[in-house]
Amino acid sequence: ASLGLAISKGLAEAMRGQIGIIKEAEKGVIVWFTAHLYLSTQQSQITQHQVLIGKRVLIYGVSNGLAEMLQLELRQWQMSSDVIVDDYDQALQALRNAARAQTPYDLLIINMGYVYQQALKLSKIVSEDPALTVCKQIFVASLDQRNCIDSIRSSESAPLLPILIKPIKQSEIQRILIETFELKNKADAPIFLPQASVQQHNNYKILLVEDNNVNQIVEKGMLIRLGFSAKIANDGAQAVELFQQEHFDLVLMDCQMPNMDGYQATLCIRQQESSSNAHIPIIAMTANAVDGEETRCLAVGMDDVLFKPINLEELESKLRYWLLQSNVIAGASIQLAMQSKIQPLTN
Repeated sequence: ASLGLAISKGLAEAMRGQIGIIKEAEKGVIVWFTAHLYLSTQQSQITQHQVLIGKRVLIYGVSNGLAEMLQLELRQWQMSSDVIVDDYDQALQALRNAARAQTPYDLLIINMGYVYQQALKLSKIVSEDPALTVCKQIFVASLDQRNCIDSIRSSESAPLLPILIKPIKQSEIQRILIETFELKNKADAPIFLPQASVQQHNNYKILLVEDNNVNQIVEKGMLIRLGFSAKIANDGAQAVELFQQEHFDLVLMDCQMPNMDGYQATLCIRQQESSSNAHIPIIAMTANAVDGEETRCLAVGMDDVLFKPINLEELESKLRYWLLQSNVIAGASIQLAMQSKIQPLTN
C-alpha cells in the first residue's frame, strides 16, 4: 500500500497537485487528490465533424473493458456500435447480414489480439468482398506488437489500415475517425507531404530536444523532409532556457538525457506556463517501450508519445494533429476534497 501511495503521490505532484488522506473513525480512510488538468476540446470537435453522426460500427475481438470504452467514445460522436468478442464466423456473418438488409456497417474495428492471423483474414475478406467494401477498417494492437506494425501495414491483407495502439488515447481515436471518414483517400488529406515546399510550413517553430548527435541528424532530417525546420537543444536544461527566450509551436522531447532529462524539462516548461493560458504541445520521444512509459510521460505534462526508432509516417501524423488543432487548450484546476479536511502527504 505504501508503494502505491508513493507512486500516486508522484503522479499527483507531476500534475501540479497534491494527495492526502482523511481518517474517519469506524469508516476507514479516504484518499483524495488534486490535479491541474486541461479542458477537453472533444465537444467542439464533435460539432465540427457531422460526417460521423449515425455511422454504424462493428467491434471485433476486444475485451469487455476495451469494448465498453470504445462504445462510450463512439456514442459521444453519435455513432452506434455492436460488439462480437471472439467469434470470427459470427463477425463475418453480421457484416454480410447488415449489407443484405441495406443497413451496412460503416466501420469495422478489429483487435489484433494474440491470434492476429484471424484478424488479418477477416480484414482481407472484408476488403475483397464487393458487398462489404463500403465498410472501412481500423486495427487495434497492443504495445508489444508495435515492432510488427510496419510488416502488418505492408502485408497483402492490410495494406494501409490505420492502427490504434493500446492503451488507446481518446485523441487518437478521434484523429483516426476523422481521417477515416472525412478523407476520401490519402491524396485528399491535409497532411505535411514530403514533397511539400518548406515555405509552406516555415511559420511553425519546432524545438527538437535530443542529446545524441546521430539521432539529431536523423530526426532533423525527417523534419526537413516533411517541410519543417527545427532548433536543436542538446539536453533538457538547454530546452528550458530556449523556451524562456523564444516562442515555439511544438517540442519534440527526448526522455533520457544527461544533466536534465525530458521529464524534468517538461515539468519546468509546464510550471512556466502556469501563469498564462499558453500550452505548447510536447511530444515525448523514448526508446523505453514498456508498460507504464506512456502514462509516465502524460503524467509529467507531455501531450503525446513517439517510440524510437521514429517512424516518418507516425511523426508526420503527430505533427499534423498537434499543429493543426484550432482550439487552444486552457488549463483548469479540479479540487476533489474539502479544504478543511485536507491532510497533505509529506515526505
